[in-house]
Amino acid sequence: SYKDLVSGMPDLTLEQAEKIVENSFEQAKDFNDKRAKLGTDAHKIAEIIFSNPSLVYQQEILDEIERLVLAGEIEFKTDFYKKNKGGRSKTSGGIRSETVQYFLDLRRHLQSVYGPKTKFLTERSFELNDLNTDATYGSMTSRLCGTIDLIVVDEDGEVHLYDFKSSTHDYNKWPPF
Repeated sequence: SYKDLVSGMPDLTLEQAEKIVENSFEQAKDFNDKRAKLGTDAHKIAEIIFSNPSLVYQQEILDEIERLVLAGEIEFKTDFYKKNKGGRSKTSGGIRSETVQYFLDLRRHLQSVYGPKTKFLTERSFELNDLNTDATYGSMTSRLCGTIDLIVVDEDGEVHLYDFKSSTHDYNKWPPF
């Protein structure tokens, strides 16, 4: 709350207090924007891994990401991946490698649970109109729209849905299975 942000600062003018509050909100917004962009980039990596089952090693996947970036076929919103002056791309710390390993481990786990012939479909959008509900809003009928991060079709044809979430915590604290 406003009082919590400026408590212990009795000599502040109203203008100074408002500036402190405004800066706090801007910092929170910037932090959340960065987290959202990181999540988007992690989804791009997951899509590459689950769409290319022939890529089984971390370095193969990192090489494919580099190829896609240099070809202009994919662009990251964060510093997951940057081009240096020579045109070669470089990794930003170990974040990208950790993300690749996390999704690679998840893919291997899902194949061990559902079978080696499991099929993966990534980032599938859907829209359901005229649901069985009484909800209407003016002339609009209710509908449900979204994107499914990962659809897993096991060897028996059974469908399993997965929704990825990002976190500021170390991936090792959140095992994929």
